[in-house]
Amino acid sequence: MKMKSSQILLGTFLVLLINVCAEAQSIQPGIKFGLNLASIYGDDTEGNKMKGGILVGGILHVPISEQFAFQPELLFIQQGTRGEETGTTISFNNNYLMLPLMGKIYLSPNFVLEVGPQVGVLLSSKLKGEVNGANASIDSKELFKSLDFGLNAGLSYESSNGFVVSTRYCLGLTNVLDREVADVNSKNSAIQVALAYRFLLE
Repeated sequence: MKMKSSQILLGTFLVLLINVCAEAQSIQPGIKFGLNLASIYGDDTEGNKMKGGILVGGILHVPISEQFAFQPELLFIQQGTRGEETGTTISFNNNYLMLPLMGKIYLSPNFVLEVGPQVGVLLSSKLKGEVNGANASIDSKELFKSLDFGLNAGLSYESSNGFVVSTRYCLGLTNVLDREVADVNSKNSAIQVALAYRFLLE
């Protein structure tokens, strides 16, 4: 049932994206990669620390006017969190396929404010632990919900030759842990720093 819901959501997104692209002009596809500093916040997470990961994928810049644009993205993002106690280190390594839908407001020809929602599909999860030098790893996907919803806000600098430097804060809106595992408040949180290149098609 979870996979079926994820497939329906992804299919709906693609249909909407095709309709938007069919109506828009001067669409610029691009590629994006960067660093994702993630954690999980909420109940019993005071000791959690940020976990570094990568983000990589594609973007579509869809101009609407001189001041506004729409940018859907399809990104592979490494999320999760880590915690440390005396002699013990534990980390959740969660991989998501994220679909941010960003509205872009041009503060100037180069500086852009970005705001929009995102939905993520959990691809895999590994719980890794290290105790006194001994390592162990188990599959932990069943502990987490298959879908994650969030809200993004950030600022980017766009050069005239197609390169884009951006920073973004991603705030999770829904609990990531499956309620059958634990009925607690636990949501994703991340800071992203990324570099993108848009292909300037004529």
